Amino acid sequence: MKQVLLAATALGLMATVVVAQEIPVVVLFPGAPPPPADGCGGYGSLAIKWIEEAADAFDKQGATFDSGDKVRQAVMEAAKPKLVAAWSSMGKQAMAAGPSRRVYAPSVMMPKRQDAMDPRCFPKLMRLVAHNEQRLAEQTAAEVARVEAESQRRVEEAAKREAEAAQRAEAERKAAEAERKAAKAEADARLEANRRAAEEQSREAAKPENQLREAYSLYILLKWCHDVRDGYLVQYVNDVEMHRVETAMKAIGDKLKAQDPNMDTDKIWKQADRAIVGNKGIGSDSCHWWFRQFMGTSPIPAVRVQKPQ
Repeated sequence: MKQVLLAATALGLMATVVVAQEIPVVVLFPGAPPPPADGCGGYGSLAIKWIEEAADAFDKQGATFDSGDKVRQAVMEAAKPKLVAAWSSMGKQAMAAGPSRRVYAPSVMMPKRQDAMDPRCFPKLMRLVAHNEQRLAEQTAAEVARVEAESQRRVEEAAKREAEAAQRAEAERKAAEAERKAAKAEADARLEANRRAAEEQSREAAKPENQLREAYSLYILLKWCHDVRDGYLVQYVNDVEMHRVETAMKAIGDKLKAQDPNMDTDKIWKQADRAIVGNKGIGSDSCHWWFRQFMGTSPIPAVRVQKPQ
């Protein structure tokens, strides 16, 4: 805006000489009434011309002002150099005419109030005002649109971020759920495998030949427990206990051979003997534990108690 005013001021100063030549001066005798302005609405024709020229220049430049009043102030400021030059020329001519004369230039007369401008006298100025209002409205609309677009962009970006966050959360939830299911499936598979292995082991252990092999193994260990301290005052398995073991072993063998008459007991005995070679950790605790375990498999009681007479 300052550049526009400075340019208009410069143009007005350059036209000072031309302005002085344009002014028609009226010289009046003392007491004579001043002549009316020769323009419109109290403005002289040259003043109107200069104001309209300034308004037209601003309009062609597409200048924009804050309000209609600012438009009028800017136009008057732009026309001011020519008006000042005109008044200066009038003063010089008045001095030349002498003290008994008064000099008037109706063409540069102006009312005291700017709002006395008749719109019909200043079509270019009014057009500038209208165009300024239109440009202001366009700028306002553009700014509103920009703000709305920016707001919409932020809303969309926020919605996009929320959607992406929701997608990530859902993906993480699904991944965690899949991991949990996979871990559960793996654990279930292990449990099932262990269950089947236990069932298979139980089935194998329940076979007569395997029961007999286990009984033989314990019998061999208990025989070691008895013989390793033979002749000592304290034995891991004493003679009475060993007698019970032998009685139970015969009962176990008879029972299992009855279940599977085709068993090769000699072969099973050799297998049991080979299985415990080098694995005889003989001691009081181990021997007592083997004794309890062996007698727990016996089909006959360790001690028979007779009913009293």
